Amino acid sequence: FGIFVKTYISGNYTPYLFLIALISGFAVANTYRKYTPYFTSAMVLFILSGAYIWMINGIRQFLAAALAFSAADLLIKKKTIKFIILVLALSSIHTSAILLIPIYFCVTGKSFSKKTWIMLGIAVFATILTVKFAVRSMERSYYDRER
Repeated sequence: FGIFVKTYISGNYTPYLFLIALISGFAVANTYRKYTPYFTSAMVLFILSGAYIWMINGIRQFLAAALAFSAADLLIKKKTIKFIILVLALSSIHTSAILLIPIYFCVTGKSFSKKTWIMLGIAVFATILTVKFAVRSMERSYYDRER
């Protein structure tokens, strides 16, 4: 996407950031429009709560989250394969999107069932491993810098 924007639209980063914010904002607004009886109130709360700040701060993560949020139809209709394919595609934007797969099974399953607790345990374990890996890589880069 970045190569496409730089090649065909502009080499400047401003149109790139604008298009990402536009796609993210449209995905959130469209989902609110579909599933909220008071669209205006939902958008006001989205803005006043400061959730839009992620559109600026965590651009890639918010883009992946907004596109997953716009796939609420797949979650409601329990289209597992399509949702997993979408999440795998979104994980190419930001790797944290992969955590939506166990969350999907938690949401679509019965509340407090054995399957839900197992999926929740897997998600927590994966998060702990991810944090340990991130800390180790930060420590390595810190020590490499001192040498």
